[in-house]
Parts: sequence; structure tokens; C-alpha cells
Amino acid sequence: MKFLCRIVSAAGLVFALLSGMADAATQVTVVQGEARNLKGSEPYAVEELIRILKLRCDVDVRRTETTPDQGVVFIVGSPPSNAALAKLVKEGTVRWASDADQSLQVTSFKKGDLQGVVIGGDSPVATLWAVYEYGEQLGIRYTLHEDLYPAAKTAPKLADLDIHRTPSLKTRGFRILDNTVGTFSGWSEADLKKVVHQLAKLKFNLIQFSIHSTQPFAPFEYKGV
Repeated sequence: MKFLCRIVSAAGLVFALLSGMADAATQVTVVQGEARNLKGSEPYAVEELIRILKLRCDVDVRRTETTPDQGVVFIVGSPPSNAALAKLVKEGTVRWASDADQSLQVTSFKKGDLQGVVIGGDSPVATLWAVYEYGEQLGIRYTLHEDLYPAAKTAPKLADLDIHRTPSLKTRGFRILDNTVGTFSGWSEADLKKVVHQLAKLKFNLIQFSIHSTQPFAPFEYKGV
């Protein structure tokens, strides 16, 4: 009986430790703009940030349109699309360096008991690029084939972020279709969609389709065939 009690006690201790580990997850809030103000890829940028936080960090994530008084927050968007961000910029808590429609920024801020990161851009697609930029700050690396995540999860990076970037090359293109065997011409639709998603993470903004008369989808008839 004593042996059985020890086993039960040990099991209870393990359960308590596991419960403590679960409770240790950082509570974070993702603040987006009101739905009526979101444009283009901004809703997708919010979804991607939540996905990255859950995969890379030990966090519990909730989403709101208003900034809490305390805790850890991620504010996504731009002053025109996110009223919470516009307020922080107006009062001087956050510096918004608007430059061009491809500019992005990932910046830390602290206000009383509130600590967080602003992730945004001067256009909806730049906001999406800013999300992936934050992912890189967490150690994620993006390739044409897949995302490479470190083996162990980490705490979200909150401090010492002051990234303001505007690309020197305004057009960053990728040829996704051609007429040779060594290209993507024979790939399936699903595979091509995956490449397009990866190109967005790599901050490309142009996809080139090279169309030739020799390609199989061009209308062609020979001897009734």
C-alpha cells in the first residue's frame, strides 16, 4: 500500500509540474485594426503573425481591436488602418517613419505596464513583409521550399527592436513560368501556390510569366488533333 501511495504521489507531482509548464506560457495580445479599415493583405498578415507566434514561441494568443492596459501586445498595421497604433504614434510612444509604400517597420515600445512590438508597413503588403521580418528576428528562415524553424521554442522577442526598412530595389521579380524543362512549367497548381506563398515571405513583389507559342496551353492543331 505504501508503494502504491508513492506511485500515486509521484504521478501527482508530475501532473503538477506539467500543469505548471502549461501555465508558464506567455499571454500575448495581437491588436488589429477594425475590420472596416483593413485592406488588402492586412487580415492575412494578422493570421500569419498569430501562426508564427504559436509555432515559434511558448505563448497563448488572443486577438482584439483595442489595446489592453497591461501585458504583452503586438500591434499590426499602419496608423490609417489601426486606431490603436495611430494613438501611440500621436502621443509619441511609437515613432512611425513613413517613407514609401514598400517601407516596413518592426519596433519595440513600452508604456507603463504595457510592453510590445509594432509590426506594420506603409501598405498592406508591406505590413505582411513586416510580419515575416519579425519571424526572421525569432530565428525563422524562409526558402522557396519551406520555412525553417529552430528546434526549440523561445520567448517572443520584445525589446531592442528598431527596424525601419525601405528596399533599394523597388521591383523584385521571380520568373515562375517558362518554356523549358528546367522551369516550373510542369508543376502542379498546388506546388505553384506554395512557391507564391514563399515568395511573399522573401519579399518579392513581381511574378513573371513568360508565355510562348510552343507551350502546351497555347491553342494548336495538327491534322485534326
